[in-house]
Amino acid sequence: MGDPEEIRAAKDALRRGLKGVGTDDAKRGWEARAAPFVGEYPGWPVALFVGVRHEPDTRDFVVGLLQAGREVYLPTMDEGGALRMARLRAVDELRGAGFGLIEPAVPERDELLGQPRALVFVPGLAFDRGGVRLGHGKGHYDRWFGRAADMQLCCVGLCTDARVVDALPSGPHDRRMDGVLTSSGWVLQPAK
Repeated sequence: MGDPEEIRAAKDALRRGLKGVGTDDAKRGWEARAAPFVGEYPGWPVALFVGVRHEPDTRDFVVGLLQAGREVYLPTMDEGGALRMARLRAVDELRGAGFGLIEPAVPERDELLGQPRALVFVPGLAFDRGGVRLGHGKGHYDRWFGRAADMQLCCVGLCTDARVVDALPSGPHDRRMDGVLTSSGWVLQPAK
C-alpha cells in the first residue's frame, strides 16, 4: 500500500473503527516507566501533552517534571493553525483551548524548535508495535516534526493498551516513534 490515497483511506477507516475504543482503559501506570527513562536524558527538554478523552492522563507527570526543574513544553496552536511547543513554567499557566485541549495560557511562545534536542511524548489515536502513529488526520504533529528535522529528537508515543495494534499504514511523511509506552509497559523500547 504505497498510494497516498489508499493510505489516507485506510487511516480514515481505522479512525472510524477506533471511536470509543480504550476510553475506559487504564490511563495511568505508564509514569513508573517514563520517569526513569526521562532521567536517562538529563538536561533534555521534555515535550508532552495534557491528556484528554482517550489519551493517557499526564497531569501528575507534568507537575513532577516541573517540580524536578525540567524544561517542559506543551503543544499549542498558533493563529495560523500550526502546532507549536510552548514552554510551561507553572501548572497554573494551563487553560482550556480549542478541540478540548489544555495548553499554556502565557502569550509568550518559547518554541522548542530553538533547542538542539528534546524528548517528545506524543499522543495518538493508535500506535503499532513498530512505532507508526495514527493521529487525528490533520497532520499537525507531522508538520511539526518536519520543522524539527534539524533537532535530535527521541519520540515516545503514549496511549492506552487498547490502542496498540500490530500494524498501521504509513506514508513517507509519517515519523516513526522511537518508543511506544502504555500503562502495561513498553511496546517498543527506545534505543539509547
